Amino acid sequence: MALVAVLVVGIGVAAATLDRASGDKPASGDKPASAGLPADAATVPLKADLERPRYLATQRMLEAVLRNHGTAPVQVEQVQLITSSFTPRPATVKDSLLEPGDRRDLKVAYGRARCGWVQSDEESMVVVHVRGPGDRLREARLQLPPRHEVLDRLHDDECQQRAIRQTVDIRFGSQWTRGPGDATIRGALVIRRKAAGRTVTVVDVAGNVIFGLEPVPARPIPLLRLASTAGDARLPIELTASRCDPHALADSKKTFLFPLWVRLGDDPDQYIEIEPRGTARLQVEKLLRTCEPES
Repeated sequence: MALVAVLVVGIGVAAATLDRASGDKPASGDKPASAGLPADAATVPLKADLERPRYLATQRMLEAVLRNHGTAPVQVEQVQLITSSFTPRPATVKDSLLEPGDRRDLKVAYGRARCGWVQSDEESMVVVHVRGPGDRLREARLQLPPRHEVLDRLHDDECQQRAIRQTVDIRFGSQWTRGPGDATIRGALVIRRKAAGRTVTVVDVAGNVIFGLEPVPARPIPLLRLASTAGDARLPIELTASRCDPHALADSKKTFLFPLWVRLGDDPDQYIEIEPRGTARLQVEKLLRTCEPES
């Protein structure tokens, strides 16, 4: 069932309050950019929700879904997300007219996840500046449920990914040899522990549009487990330039990014991306230059 926000309008906006456990401290400026504008619930009949469409998956943005359930048009001139889960970002300027019954999906930025902090009961909100009848500028605070599914998932994933990167460093090794074909090289992923205490599991790896990436020899998943007391580990891999046709090269937006699924302790598997650097990058670039287009 979709989570729909109800409209709350007002003048003052309280900063988000949190109880400290550890992690990122809320900024003192956690409030809408221009608090103090007049508001009138009767003339700002908006409801809001949040969605995360696929095309925004690589950006730090969501869609604020606004609906006009009133009888008069509403002009939205600014939109901002305020939540205790993430640091605030500046409001985004808009010029969007919502006629009665209209829906508009407006992009809104979110900041860095606050990890290690216990949320208060204060609700997240989408703050909009609107013009309605009389052409007066008003501020409307469209409250979201305290535990919004989209925000919770984003927050948990980002904090778990951050914990993985704080615990281990995963990178392409520097030693590479030619594989069984001209378009293949072999090396290793190197996993180096940075902090003790939790098991790290490399569940799976994958290639991208241009390159295939597989462990050698083939093995079942999970591919590698680094015990809580272990220091370093290596996962032998094979890289193959499997698609070099012009269409694939033109469509590849992440030619040198490779996905991994990693688990920290008993946490859910997390998707992360790594990029070859140094000697490994030179080897991958050389492999790309030597591959032949598909006939």
